[in-house]
Amino acid sequence: MNAPPSATEALPNAETMLEEIEKKQ
Repeated sequence: MNAPPSATEALPNAETMLEEIEKKQ
């Protein structure tokens, strides 16, 4: 069962987005 890159990167991308939002505040 091979997941597409988009699905594999979904979690890491969400974490990085949250970190960037916290830094902006």
